[in-house]
Amino acid sequence: MRLSLRVAGLLGVLLLAARLAPAQSAPVSRAQFRPAFIKARLLQVARWQLAHPKHSPTDWTNGAFYAGVFAAYQTTHSRLLLNSLLALGERTHWQPGPRYDHADDLAICQTYLNLYQLKK
Repeated sequence: MRLSLRVAGLLGVLLLAARLAPAQSAPVSRAQFRPAFIKARLLQVARWQLAHPKHSPTDWTNGAFYAGVFAAYQTTHSRLLLNSLLALGERTHWQPGPRYDHADDLAICQTYLNLYQLKK
C-alpha cells in the first residue's frame, strides 16, 4: 500500500513537472519588435478586454486595467481607447467604488486623474 502511494505521488509530481515544463515556442520574428506591430497588439487586446468585462467597472482589477488602457492610449493615440475611458467615467459618474476607506475601490480613480490631466 505504501509503495503504491509513493509511486502515485511520484507519478503525480512527474506529470506536474511535465505540464509546467516550457513548451517549444515559435521562432521570434523581427516584426514583433517593431512599434507598429506592438501598437496593433495593444489595440487588439484592449478592444477585446473592453468588450468582455468580467468585473464591476470600479473593481480594483479594472482600476489596474484602465490604468493600462490609458497607457496604451498614450502610446497609440487611439480615439477608441480615449472614448472608451471617457465613457467609463460617464457610466460610473466619475465615482470610486462604495468603500472610500478601501484601496480596492479607489484604484479606478487613477484613470479619472489621468483623464483630468489630459482634458483640463
